[in-house]
Amino acid sequence: MKTSPFLSRVCGPAVMAAVLTTGTAPVSAVPEQDPKGAAGSAAIGPGRGGQGTLPARELVLTFAEGEYAEPVKSAVTLSCTNVSSAAQAGSHPSPKEACADLDKANATLAGLPKDPNAVCTMEFRPVTVTISGAWNGRLVAERATYGNLCQLVSNTGTVFRDWPSF
Repeated sequence: MKTSPFLSRVCGPAVMAAVLTTGTAPVSAVPEQDPKGAAGSAAIGPGRGGQGTLPARELVLTFAEGEYAEPVKSAVTLSCTNVSSAAQAGSHPSPKEACADLDKANATLAGLPKDPNAVCTMEFRPVTVTISGAWNGRLVAERATYGNLCQLVSNTGTVFRDWPSF
């Protein structure tokens, strides 16, 4: 599988190797939240740190059982720059659909499509997901916890659906 040069630079070769071989990333690969607990994003322009502009749309998505983003149980890469090529789409099982949902949401968890017809149990078995990377020239780092897997899937469209490690 071909990996994104951007994700390799951001995550480092060890993290990318772990994601590609085991489907999980070390805890250090998950971005930290600010002290108030809010996820955020920051715009990056040309010339910052000599790196130039960020690639259009490349993300690392993680999934963890429990109320914390660690330990990561599963992680995938998603490149929405050119989803017509499977080699460039990363390891996400449904890259075209996930990219379409992320486009509509501008790569925010809160903006992802919700399934109004979903019926989930009240079982409290929390799961936590993260989105990190670059989207339309800005850095993205978000984290959200859902009451259970059904609530996650019904609130995030195709982005966190059908992962092999669920």
